[in-house]
Amino acid sequence: MLDLEWSDQEKENTENDEQGSETDNRENYRIELSGRSTVEIGRSTAVDGCTAEIGRSAVEAEAEVLDDEKRYVNHEEMEGRASNIPVEGRASRSPAWLDDYVDEEDPYYSKDMLKEVKLVGIVPVPVTMMTTVVKKERAIANQKMGLKAVSSAIISLSLLLLITSTAEAQSNGVFDVTKYGGKEDITEALNNAWKDACASTNPSKVLIPSGTYSLRQVTLAGPCKAAIELQVDGILKAPVDPDQFSGGHWVDFSHVDQFTLSGSGTFDGQGNVGWSKSTCSKDKNCEGFPMNIRFDFVTNGLVRDITTRDSKNFHVNVLGCKNLTFQHFTVSAPAESINTDGIHIGRSTGIYIIDTNIGTGDDCISVGDGTEELHVTGVTCGPGHGISVGSLGRYPDEKPVSGIFVKNCTISNTANGVRIKSWPDLYGGDASNMHFEDIVMNNVQNPVVVDQEYCPWNQCSLKAPSKVKISDVSFKNIRGTSATPVVVKLACSSGIPCDKVELADINLAYSGSEGPAKSQCSNVKPVISGIMSASGC
Repeated sequence: MLDLEWSDQEKENTENDEQGSETDNRENYRIELSGRSTVEIGRSTAVDGCTAEIGRSAVEAEAEVLDDEKRYVNHEEMEGRASNIPVEGRASRSPAWLDDYVDEEDPYYSKDMLKEVKLVGIVPVPVTMMTTVVKKERAIANQKMGLKAVSSAIISLSLLLLITSTAEAQSNGVFDVTKYGGKEDITEALNNAWKDACASTNPSKVLIPSGTYSLRQVTLAGPCKAAIELQVDGILKAPVDPDQFSGGHWVDFSHVDQFTLSGSGTFDGQGNVGWSKSTCSKDKNCEGFPMNIRFDFVTNGLVRDITTRDSKNFHVNVLGCKNLTFQHFTVSAPAESINTDGIHIGRSTGIYIIDTNIGTGDDCISVGDGTEELHVTGVTCGPGHGISVGSLGRYPDEKPVSGIFVKNCTISNTANGVRIKSWPDLYGGDASNMHFEDIVMNNVQNPVVVDQEYCPWNQCSLKAPSKVKISDVSFKNIRGTSATPVVVKLACSSGIPCDKVELADINLAYSGSEGPAKSQCSNVKPVISGIMSASGC
């Protein structure tokens, strides 16, 4: 809400005008903005620490004058003109579009006057807000010029709104949350910075500088008008109590195209309290705690150099995304953390996980139904449960999984290595074109697994076989050490046997007391080539 209040001097000048005074009072406008300090409108205007030297003509130039009696603001023209205002520094002359307002008959619209107008620190943001136009009719006489003219002072507050709302917060397309009032708790500041950046028609960046901040549950949603980046250089801490969340997430990026999440910062879920309360180890229908980060329907995205730590649930959930890359990404949680998958992907296409380090208490990477064209390269996994496709077949109407490529990865001290798993006696599905190649195992239990009798904590029945069809699978150049004697176990469905499975150059050593390394295969006839250090299949 904007209130106009005239100063005592202005009131006096107005009375003098009405009596035919020749006083020039163009510098006496005073506007009070709700929640902001009083500002003077004239040649020097200060708003919230941002100074703009604005002659009265510059303000009036924002309004389109139709006639002496009716005036309005043309938003389309303003939107175009605002983009020409300098962002930084001091302009030596007025913007070119002010020349359209030259009127040598009017002292305030003369060419000389317009050339003196200087604009400092004004941000070129499209004008979309409602503009308040305050009109005050008064007589202006200029004795030096020998003119008697009646002029209307039209003050468009749109220019001031641009200064007050974004000039300090935005610089060169960077929206710094600390300039939006973000100090200890940055939730509102982040929301407001994101909204402004998302509305920009030019590529923009929201910045969270170095420091430690509290952040409550937040959804940062698109669509945005241009590419947008969130650079996190600080440490963000989630509320400790899981009951303070709803909807299953802490930070959610939703329906954004051309999105980048970058920086050296950390999303700290503070999950140790949640792990102690979790019942997921006993109840398959347990109430899930919030995930650190969700990516919902993000397209053409990049996540790089970010760390997620101690999530209460999955660290990252990817749903409905296309062309999303994780690079130099870090997941960190202790081995005893419950249900803390590193990156879970479902119903997404074109996901790339590159040169990433994942250590957690569950699957480093888990692949849900509907995943297509997943490329995992250069990932270090451990502790955790390995890299897993599935579990599949738990829910009705699951979408096929196809095009899974895991290469050049190192897996250490995990409960499993590379694994495909499906539930028995439940629902159907299809998983095909899955390839695991050039994988190093270090002291890994169950290095190579197809498990179609996946039934954690005895939460299912083994009376009927899995209804998920698995085909076109290869394990090539898998080498290193196993913590268990069974280094390869392919336990396929007796109802729908696995098809087109290849084992090539499997060189896994076991040095424990339970005998030599061995392999076990059921309901599958794999094609074996090259080195096979474990006999049995």
